[in-house]
Amino acid sequence: MRKKLIAFVMAVMVTFAVTGCNEPKDEGTVTYKGRYVEEEVSHNHRIEHMSELYAENNIPAFIDTYTLEKYMEDTEKQGLTVSAAPSLSSLGSNYFIANAAASPTGEYFISYYDFSVSDVQQYAVISAEGQVSTLSFNQEFFVYDYTSDGRLFAYGYAKQGYGIYEIDTQRQKAQLLVSFENSVQNLDVVGDYVIAISEKEICFYDCKNETVTETPEAIQEFMNEQGYAESVRDICSGEDGSFYILSDKGLYRYVMGGNMVEQLIDGYSCRIGNPAYTACSVICSTDESFLISYDDGTIMRYRYDPDAVNEITSTLKVYSLTENDTLSQIIVEYRMQNPTGRVDYEVGMRGGITYDDAIKNLTTAILSGDAPDVLMLDGLDIDNYIEKNMLLDLSDSESQWNPDKVLLDNVAKWNNDGGLYSVAAKFQLFGIVGDSEVLADMDSVADVADFTESVRQEQGEQYPILMLITAEKILDTALIGESGRIFTDNEINTEYLTELLEACRRIYENDYPDVEDTFSFTSTYGSSELARNATLTLYDPSISMSLGTVNGFYNDLNILTSFDTYQQPNSTEFRFGIKKGSTAFVPVCNLGITAATENKEGAVNFLACAVSDDVQKAEMGDGFPVNQNTLQSFYDKNKDLNDRVTASSGSWNTTQTPIFYSEWMNNSEVSEFKQLLDSLDTPIHIDTMTRQIIIDVGTQCLEGHLTPEEAVTEITRQLDLRMKE
Repeated sequence: MRKKLIAFVMAVMVTFAVTGCNEPKDEGTVTYKGRYVEEEVSHNHRIEHMSELYAENNIPAFIDTYTLEKYMEDTEKQGLTVSAAPSLSSLGSNYFIANAAASPTGEYFISYYDFSVSDVQQYAVISAEGQVSTLSFNQEFFVYDYTSDGRLFAYGYAKQGYGIYEIDTQRQKAQLLVSFENSVQNLDVVGDYVIAISEKEICFYDCKNETVTETPEAIQEFMNEQGYAESVRDICSGEDGSFYILSDKGLYRYVMGGNMVEQLIDGYSCRIGNPAYTACSVICSTDESFLISYDDGTIMRYRYDPDAVNEITSTLKVYSLTENDTLSQIIVEYRMQNPTGRVDYEVGMRGGITYDDAIKNLTTAILSGDAPDVLMLDGLDIDNYIEKNMLLDLSDSESQWNPDKVLLDNVAKWNNDGGLYSVAAKFQLFGIVGDSEVLADMDSVADVADFTESVRQEQGEQYPILMLITAEKILDTALIGESGRIFTDNEINTEYLTELLEACRRIYENDYPDVEDTFSFTSTYGSSELARNATLTLYDPSISMSLGTVNGFYNDLNILTSFDTYQQPNSTEFRFGIKKGSTAFVPVCNLGITAATENKEGAVNFLACAVSDDVQKAEMGDGFPVNQNTLQSFYDKNKDLNDRVTASSGSWNTTQTPIFYSEWMNNSEVSEFKQLLDSLDTPIHIDTMTRQIIIDVGTQCLEGHLTPEEAVTEITRQLDLRMKE
């Protein structure tokens, strides 16, 4: 079950005030106390895949769904005890457990594959005494949950889409209770109800009366605001008919029959709101604390501390044009370091607001004295803000936000011409994958277009080549890859832009975006655009190529640097930049402090948090860290030979084996990467207005409505017009 958790504080900590709270308190002012605090439940166990938390004899427990070992909270509530897994020798010698659930009485229900027989999912029930009984069903189940009295409910396929079933393991029957048109992603047994959440609806099934009951109006409104399964991660039982709802925005309490959903948890108050972490489930313990499990095996306890200060003493205003996971992560970490500080985070283009309106609103706020303290400058015209003296020179405070001088200066401090007005918290690199002989002569997007034309002429329409899918994706990728040639001395090289649009048009005509991707890529952590496309080279690198940004180690760089070890045929090559010897990079999450800030100290501390070891060590797939200590920690991971990702093509059957393993970079590859980072000197920063005008007009060119020359003329006209506004 896909689940994620956010953290909580008392209601007073999430109330937004119009003005800051930096003034000294009058003598005799009451100090408010009492809030939830976060503590890690320490343990030394290696947990492969954690089940949903459940209660066994009123003790919080979970199972490792891969090994079926059972973990329970110890009596001192300081750690975990583990019970050995039941023997599964009766299942054969080549089984793989896909999912499992445990009942409050100690029974397991599992789904598994026996590859020595077939690739069809099978089922078994394991008694509390360890007796294994295989089961046979005509349909496939994916998510399971037990009631407190041992009834088993599951989600799976139905004749009309999807359905909720009650499973009778004794009679080996599954009764369809509710049908869904959309896929159900959350299923939880809460008190007398089975609650199922799909992408667009929520259903309450009354187990006692065996009927679907009307969804409470307050819950319906709550789900409309939250986004259903897109945001809601878990639901657990509470006291006196209440239950707790875990969403991306916080932890909430609802009492059946009530008319409101009460928020207990603020998503920006502690670790569980950090997008760098993914929570699995939540359970309310007997001591009224909450346990939250994470997919990395971490368990956190949230308990109410009556002595913890619960008072806002300062306010920091943070702004970004669009939502950004790294920025959200920084906000959470900053709040954890400053529990009495509030962060007002504004997203300019949220809720359908256009770029133009967002810029007008931001300018109005700055001129009216309500300026943000911290600006994420991605997508903004940085030069414009510098010329109008709207940003502080950060070099004056570097001893505070970079005291140990641990940053990759040429990347983090790229915007230092005449002063340092922004610091990049992350950066991306542009890469290309293809046949080594083809890449030897590759130097531009025009060369990529030549390649797509030659492949299409030789191969016909059978295979995809680049898989860039849309005109916008082609143009966006080309802009990043060729930015250093297009934008020179703050001006657009119209001659080269014309050539680029012509090349993109040829790619669009020959790459056949409607060709379906018939190849699959599987990994432990997911994949980025480039890594996903690069797996096409596993089929035949002579007729496919991939280009795009490289955004991290796990799903990007380690996959790409592993081609020379595992790729067959071994002619596949990966390099950075379309142009050989490229020293370009894309600085992301660029942070600046506004000159009009009313909380400079808080803003500087926020910047220090952004580049700190704790924040930078989280691999989020949106960029490499700029902190060299953190970079070194990623380099050192090559010592763990078991840390690898598997990529495979086609269906999983009895004869096929994975054709590709991605292992961590070796020392030689690390050395080459470090040399590349030291050479980076060409930042790629394109503001949203410029990018969108080029893509919008460029799309008309690719679709045949404008010639490249006409498109460049129109792009220039629109940019000149916008600059005069």
